[in-house]
Amino acid sequence: MPTRTTPTRTARLALEDQALALREQGMTYTQIAAEMGVYAQIANTYVRRALSRQNLVVRSFGVEIELKGLTPSAAANALRAAGLIAYDEGYNHDARPHWKCVLDGSVSGGCEVVSPILSGEQGLADVVVAMNALRNAGATVDTACGMHVHLDARDLTGDEFARIFGFYTERQDLFDSMVAPSRRNNQYARKYSASEIGYIKDAARADKNSVGRAASTRYVTVNVQSYGRHGTIEFRQHQGTLNGTKATAWVRMLLAIACKVQATAEETISATDAAEMIDGLGLPAEVAAYLKARATRLAV
Repeated sequence: MPTRTTPTRTARLALEDQALALREQGMTYTQIAAEMGVYAQIANTYVRRALSRQNLVVRSFGVEIELKGLTPSAAANALRAAGLIAYDEGYNHDARPHWKCVLDGSVSGGCEVVSPILSGEQGLADVVVAMNALRNAGATVDTACGMHVHLDARDLTGDEFARIFGFYTERQDLFDSMVAPSRRNNQYARKYSASEIGYIKDAARADKNSVGRAASTRYVTVNVQSYGRHGTIEFRQHQGTLNGTKATAWVRMLLAIACKVQATAEETISATDAAEMIDGLGLPAEVAAYLKARATRLAV
């Protein structure tokens, strides 16, 4: 029976690289675990982290798109016409294996479109297809709309969860410069105070499964209550959009944050300059340039 120990950061990176090398040789996670003397789940985590440090899109995600001008039925029809599997449903918080279109009380005269669990470049491409289809069908967005992004957090340790949460919330002013003014301390994406950030980080480290109890609301920039319901951490600050380039750049940035927090010390990435922070995330050059241009244009 393998024993569980906590390696130093340098040793952990070496183990992750070793696990990835074995995986690339065609070994199963069970075989990797036997070779390295760890549990299969830990071998899986090592491989994911090693891939993350290569900035590959390996963490699954989901998006929620609030829009105006289409009923749930019309939105579902538009998505199906674009080749996506979609249905209109009554309001619910259940994860579906298809795109679901539901009424949302925060959006008058429109609906919310919720993706299934997405992953990789295909998942990002599906977001672009969905947004193009909705826009071409007559959908619009205004200041009442938002786009929420869920990242899978089930594999994260409590410390990693806390540090991803902290990375974003401790840089809230920098992220303000990348979103529309209407989303800065918005009633549905309120900023955290320093004391709240510390409290939730401590709660996540103590018991990630109960971290939602530490938050008084989900209407904040980073919603940790979503972990108990969906196994995700939800980022709620981005304004509503039907621009696939804008949406996927934001998603890539959030995925990169999770990658970097797992792979390196987040303190090495700027907390005072948006352009330096973006450069520190290791994003593809065109995505980094796009985000930096937005930060310059929308700067407070």
